Amino acid sequence: MSIEIAEYDVFFILPHLEEKVMQQIKQMAEEGLGFKINISPQFLEFHYSGRDTGRRIVNFLCSIAPLIGTAEAEAECHITTDTDDSYFEFYSIQDGRLYKQEAKIVRMPPVEVCLEKPETNRQTVSVG
Repeated sequence: MSIEIAEYDVFFILPHLEEKVMQQIKQMAEEGLGFKINISPQFLEFHYSGRDTGRRIVNFLCSIAPLIGTAEAEAECHITTDTDDSYFEFYSIQDGRLYKQEAKIVRMPPVEVCLEKPETNRQTVSVG
């Protein structure tokens, strides 16, 4: 089993949320995530980096999607594994539902960058 490190950058532009809904989302974050998030009537923002084996960040986003309705922008998750596989997940909130798009980086064969060999300034050093 490989070890995954997930790095989430979450930034949503929100419809104007009521204070009651903002407080509910703050409380859900503290209870479900164990840390505070930045939230205002117009945006929600937080960053997390570490292991997320229980997918608690995704579960949190699922639980707040119905409260938000539709948000602009998206959450980005970069997942790195110990097997050098790296991939991305992009999350958006539309009509009270959380949507995910996966993306994988495909590495091409290496190509030499410096095609011209630089002139070397050779100096001889005499030891004596």
